Amino acid sequence: VNKDVEEYGPELAQMARELTGFSSDDNESTGAMVKKLNTLLDKLGETEYEVLKQVPDWPHLKVECMMMAWKRYQGLSELLDKIRRWPHATMEAPAELQQLGHAMDAIMGRLDPLKRSIDTDKAKLKAQGIFFDQKTPKMVAQSTVILARRACTLALSLVERWGKERVGKDTMPGVVHKLLLDAAQFSFRVYQCADGFDKNTKNMFTNVNELIQLENNRRGQP
Repeated sequence: VNKDVEEYGPELAQMARELTGFSSDDNESTGAMVKKLNTLLDKLGETEYEVLKQVPDWPHLKVECMMMAWKRYQGLSELLDKIRRWPHATMEAPAELQQLGHAMDAIMGRLDPLKRSIDTDKAKLKAQGIFFDQKTPKMVAQSTVILARRACTLALSLVERWGKERVGKDTMPGVVHKLLLDAAQFSFRVYQCADGFDKNTKNMFTNVNELIQLENNRRGQP
């Protein structure tokens, strides 16, 4: 530890001054500073914690906020990319719809805690001069519409294969009916998350529900 303090002390003291005066207006500037800081901290290895305790005026809270903001942005950006690239593999419709449900669970598991702590996090980062990103979480939420569109596509395609003209007349196979119900339920969940649908997805969602209603009418159900 003493050796690292002696060797890297001046460089760390300079970094401490730079961090203290640092402020960011976007994710990119936060990321650039995080990368610069990590390049220096990587030299310390396992002694990092002990060495930093000996650096005068090291801005521990600011570094914590900066790391948190950048890690959050990276995680949400990766999540956004995965949503936009769906599907990731070829699956049967019921299996894919199940995977869509798991994906939505993971997405909400990331977004819900951010919503609950938004005011606290915003105040904490602002106090340290670190950019608070409200745009990327909204982009992730809105992008889930892609998943709803996919769910509706799976259900409507299965109906087409069975015979759309038969809906409301012949007994609908259980797998087809269940996929319609699951797609409608999943899509409504997305609607709540994304705070609405685009016109195309809304039309598909309406179509799914109309097919469900036709089958319910045939069965004598409300």
